[in-house]
Amino acid sequence: VKYVPKDEVVCKEGDPSEALYFVIEGTVAMFKSTEDGSLATQPSSVTRADSMSPWFGDVVASKPPKRRNTTAVCTDASKLLIVPPEKLSHFLELCPFFHGMYLLSA
Repeated sequence: VKYVPKDEVVCKEGDPSEALYFVIEGTVAMFKSTEDGSLATQPSSVTRADSMSPWFGDVVASKPPKRRNTTAVCTDASKLLIVPPEKLSHFLELCPFFHGMYLLSA
């Protein structure tokens, strides 16, 4: 579990996908890069702890691993559960509630 302050970048577009993130508290917005390389002013999506799919970074489950397609920024102080790819299957076995939600969103 990692506590992330408001406005901190969690991961950047183009970075290797190294973890699946569950938002336990707070809000994380996903931003695409513009043609000039800066971040868009409006997020392409927002992930909140109380949403039906409170996670981001699910490209980590891809074979072969993909690169991040957005930059994730905490828009509130947030608490994130970070699950690396080698522990994803075990985590989903231990948490059947998340496993069901994760399968429904795929």
